[in-house]
Amino acid sequence: MAEERVKDSLSEKHRVRPGSCVFSSVSLKNDHSKDDRQPDLSEKTPPSAKSVVRVRSGSCVSSFVSLKSDHSIGRPPEFREKPPLSAKSVEYELPDSGDKTHKSLLWIFQNLESKIVTFVKDELERFKKILLEENREDFVKDFKETRCSITEAALDLTLFFLREMKQDESADTLEGELFGINPLKCSLKKKYQSVLEGIAQQGDSTLLNNIYTDLYITQGASEQVNTEHEIRQIEVASRRHQSLEIQIECKHLFEAPEQDKQIRTVLTKGVAGIGKSVSVQKFVLDWAEGKENQDISFIFPLPFRELNLMEMKKQSLRDLITQFFPETKGLNLTRTRFKVLFIFDGLDEFRLPLNFDGNETCRDVLTAVSLNVLLTNLIKGNLLASALIWITSRPAAASKIPADCVDRLTEIRGFNDAQKEEYFRKRLTDQNQAREIIDHIKQSKSLFIMCHIPVFCWISATVLQNVLKEKINIELEHKTNPKTLQETPKTLTQMYTHFLHFQIQQSRRKYDGENTPEFSWDQNFILSLGKLAFEQLERNNVIFYESDLKDCGIDVYKASVYSGMCTQIFKEETGIILGSMYCFLHLSIQEFIAALYEHLLLDINKKHLSIFRQKSKNNH
Repeated sequence: MAEERVKDSLSEKHRVRPGSCVFSSVSLKNDHSKDDRQPDLSEKTPPSAKSVVRVRSGSCVSSFVSLKSDHSIGRPPEFREKPPLSAKSVEYELPDSGDKTHKSLLWIFQNLESKIVTFVKDELERFKKILLEENREDFVKDFKETRCSITEAALDLTLFFLREMKQDESADTLEGELFGINPLKCSLKKKYQSVLEGIAQQGDSTLLNNIYTDLYITQGASEQVNTEHEIRQIEVASRRHQSLEIQIECKHLFEAPEQDKQIRTVLTKGVAGIGKSVSVQKFVLDWAEGKENQDISFIFPLPFRELNLMEMKKQSLRDLITQFFPETKGLNLTRTRFKVLFIFDGLDEFRLPLNFDGNETCRDVLTAVSLNVLLTNLIKGNLLASALIWITSRPAAASKIPADCVDRLTEIRGFNDAQKEEYFRKRLTDQNQAREIIDHIKQSKSLFIMCHIPVFCWISATVLQNVLKEKINIELEHKTNPKTLQETPKTLTQMYTHFLHFQIQQSRRKYDGENTPEFSWDQNFILSLGKLAFEQLERNNVIFYESDLKDCGIDVYKASVYSGMCTQIFKEETGIILGSMYCFLHLSIQEFIAALYEHLLLDINKKHLSIFRQKSKNNH
């Protein structure tokens, strides 16, 4: 074995600089640096040191060949079992070196071999204990604290040979634990496995996999910009299904065998509530559960609405990731073996400008810059060029991303007719009830078209379930009370009115202890909520902050729990709440409440005008 290591160390590519004892080696980190010839440690006559060694005084350490990427390695070194050679059996041709130099070089490599073997054995022992789950957390913590290029090199060798031995499961487990992949998957699975319906924090939780229905996703989009209201686009989009389109499965977004170049950045657009965020959720969950896209090492979902909270803070890309995903603390993002995906969901909700033309260039993941600079450089590929990017947006905001930064444009069209029915059958456990609701919705063209939007399917299911339950209760009591029996909604206005009524009634029962069948609208609250909806629509805002709520006279607590109309979004790290944001569950709900607000104002003004006129008449 000593002979083989000497031959490898004295290979033709090694140079020793004057003034150093360090044997430099050719980096195999890219295709340009690798030698066509791979190490051959079979029995051959050692090459003459005279022809291959150039010595630089003062150096005695041999550096390692990097095996950090699959592209940089050829065939593995061929280690053959041979009896160890004694120092006397090895002869070297050193120019004018004499016996002293001969013995010195032998001693150097014998000592070097001993140190390398001891180091590798220690690292292998540590890796073995991690795989055996013997104090795994302690060994993983120790590895992260002592991690450096030499320990990563030992890990790379271990992973390489494990996979050569077809021990992929052991290699994946080891890599996953040591670089935080498995803890990240566990965290994301816990976060994304459920769908919160209704009020965040207090809402009913449903497992995503139980109700998820595939969406109709196509490559490309209509070239003409549609300035119509998003709701009115639905019927048009529904008819487009009849035309020839390239349909794409969400899990294959970054696969395009027909294209020569690799897809790095995907932009997915779709109208409000069409299923963009749920598609992201399903994509991440399938990865975290080990079902799809396992070639990706890390997925970092970063919703734009949460990034809004960091608009004033300068930080590096690594710090940003650590703040959102503390499991990956200390991760070396530039490690060539890693395939990383960043998901930026909800571009239309981002309140900061994205200055792609004027921003400074940033190429270092450790450089602290503004969020604007960080995102534009990441999307353009200046920063972490190997990373994959997925951005979702409503159509109106999609143009914020320059066309030359997008490799694939996709559009989510929502549910086709068959998928609408599939959703209700999955969403409702009582199949008789599901069938009754489907039949009712099919009777109204406007309701059936609106069910193209998954969020509206949920609204319809919530309302119609409640109406049917109420009818059953009345039938069981053998009485009919006109004040409590509600007519089954047949129009959009009726559906939204029932939904608002139901949410307020549920909140009163849950938080105020009210459980009476009688219902009265809280006009002051509706006016306050309507003012918020109307004013934010005028400003083209779909998210708002506590100050916006207070300006409209809305209690922050009631905004999230009393009405059920708003969803609180906040992120908490190490006990520090970064901030809170609010939004209506769907744009159409915000528009309905804004319209209701205008209607109430008009009604109030009419009454005031009538009273004023009556007083004027009496005075005369």
